[in-house]
Amino acid sequence: MPEGLTDRQWKWILLRHPLRQQLWLYYPAHREGDFEVLRVCDRTGWDAAVLSWHTCSICRRGHIAKISIADHWQRQGTWGGG
Repeated sequence: MPEGLTDRQWKWILLRHPLRQQLWLYYPAHREGDFEVLRVCDRTGWDAAVLSWHTCSICRRGHIAKISIADHWQRQGTWGGG
């Protein structure tokens, strides 16, 4: 189960998206100076990719703090076959 979600919330997400193999979860910043996080999880809740960044509220410029991609997901090209 992904960080920040209850068991009930995670099961609801899985029920709402029965065919998706990857689930994209967005965690907004709660206070000024906090990071925003985008997680890509598989259906077991395992993190396949994580992106965290901070956006300055004054100038609206962003700073990427971390990008993590699981080894078996790297060098896959685009998703969706489009």
